[in-house]
Amino acid sequence: MENQKKYFPGQRYVVVFLLFLFMVINFADKAIFGLVAVPLMEELAIGPQQFGTIAGSFFFLFAISGIVVGFVSNTVSSRLLLVGLVIIWSVAQVPIAMGASTIIALMACRILLGVGEGPAYPLALHACYKWFPDQERTWPTAIVMQGGQVGMLLAGPLVGYLTISHGWRSVFWVTAAAGLMWLVVWALLGKDGPISANPVPAVGKSKPQSRCSYRDVLLNRSFIGNLLMYWVAYWCAALVFTWLPAYLQRGLNFSSDTAGWLFSLCIFVAIPIVSGGSYLSNRFLRQGYSSRVARSLVTVGFLLAGALCLLAAAYLKPGPTAGIVLIALGLSFPQVGFVLCSAISAQISPIEKRGSTLAITNSLSTTAGLVAPIVMGRLIQAEPGLAGFHQGFALTAVLLLLGAVLGFVLVDPSRTLSQIQAKAGSSVSGSASV
Repeated sequence: MENQKKYFPGQRYVVVFLLFLFMVINFADKAIFGLVAVPLMEELAIGPQQFGTIAGSFFFLFAISGIVVGFVSNTVSSRLLLVGLVIIWSVAQVPIAMGASTIIALMACRILLGVGEGPAYPLALHACYKWFPDQERTWPTAIVMQGGQVGMLLAGPLVGYLTISHGWRSVFWVTAAAGLMWLVVWALLGKDGPISANPVPAVGKSKPQSRCSYRDVLLNRSFIGNLLMYWVAYWCAALVFTWLPAYLQRGLNFSSDTAGWLFSLCIFVAIPIVSGGSYLSNRFLRQGYSSRVARSLVTVGFLLAGALCLLAAAYLKPGPTAGIVLIALGLSFPQVGFVLCSAISAQISPIEKRGSTLAITNSLSTTAGLVAPIVMGRLIQAEPGLAGFHQGFALTAVLLLLGAVLGFVLVDPSRTLSQIQAKAGSSVSGSASV
């Protein structure tokens, strides 16, 4: 059983709200580089392929950092680790705000930002899961994840206003300051939750040791299929915060200010979609459906919906309004995977390995963010205008279809959990129960 401490009942919701704000800043930091893409490329004479490489550099150490901090989070306070990450974010924004202009300098800042943000989402979930047992995690996970959507939603009009009024570099000052403000509030109100990874054994009894190895958790078919679904979902997310603003400006010829508002509207679409997918999953669980249905098959369905929308946008040649709607839907449907794939990873992992398992899942999936901006940049460089963007969206649709098929075939969390528990015996933590 997970060790329970006494905290006042509302405290876990305070922590969830702070983690929500944490993700707001996290994704705003990611989004602003794409939102200033056009003025940045024009001022610094950078082409699409070079910009794609700089944007992709954000992920050079993203996965490594995520995995390292994930293992550390098994034994070190999540509260303290979150503080360290936000300090890195804020520091990484300052050189660009102060005038960094070479490709090397921009890449260095983005790589440092990636180091700080690589562990952010899985660590936020790990901190959140210390307050909620498995059967109650879908909604808190959705709230934390939606912080990312809200961060990008706010970033659109904010970046448009700041770019016009104070220049595009001012945006980086604002996000750096937002991180420091969050740190002050977190220092006052943030706490680690009562569901401990280190249960206290009864008097006279030694602490049971799990015989479940990382090999058991990471090399089973459910983990692999779940990872592939998460990977294609992250490919879509990477395109959102690196190339979607440029698509609106260079592909559809909207002004910077209008593109900012349209970007926010595109992001807004994801909020009811992810909330609806989370609600559907939670409803299925409450009705007694297995996690294969409630989590993996729901994710498969949303991946398929995203693929169909992107294919329609790429090949049916809709007008600008219909095209924006289809692209927004196509890139938003797969993001349900951020919630449900994380829940699957937590479900099949014993609690003493949960932090690192979440980090490994997230970090490996984010390698899609290293590849997606570069591939899209090369397609746009080779085929300027709308055609290059449409080729990139068609490729994304193919990846979503492959992810959906493999997820359908491979992922069965309940069966995997039973196999892991059978091997580990009664020593497997009760946190893995469904």
